[in-house]
Amino acid sequence: MINKRHTIRLQKLDYSLPNKFFVTICCHHHGCYIGQEPQLKLIINHELKKLDSYFSNINIPEYVIMPNHLHLIVEVIHQQKDVTLGTIIRVLKSKIVNSWLKIIKADNLNSLASIWQRNYFEHRIRNEIEYQKYIKYIKLNPLNWEKDRYNPTNFHSIS
Repeated sequence: MINKRHTIRLQKLDYSLPNKFFVTICCHHHGCYIGQEPQLKLIINHELKKLDSYFSNINIPEYVIMPNHLHLIVEVIHQQKDVTLGTIIRVLKSKIVNSWLKIIKADNLNSLASIWQRNYFEHRIRNEIEYQKYIKYIKLNPLNWEKDRYNPTNFHSIS
């Protein structure tokens, strides 16, 4: 049986053109792997900060690393051949996993290597009002972790 997944991307949007995107990348099964492994958070922070060195056409003006996901704004400044939002996120996730695997092996950790869900969520930011809204959301997200349904200390978490 062939697994036919449908895309959640906008069919008419060219993800390589200049745009701003609010992106959410979740951990596998919403697990709190980032919160449980301080070294993993350091790796993610490091890779986010150097993402624009892999892609000269982007900027990451804001991001937040949460225990089970991360939010970032990806600004595509100009079109670059074969560089789409999907390419950028794929490289980011790959760099993080490769660096994390090295730590797992070096420190003989009993930890999950494939930390990410298969896909990611994005919203194209259409104007300055939306941009400011997402900047505020990113900055306030850590304060809302106590109420997050995937927070293992929250009594209302999903079973």
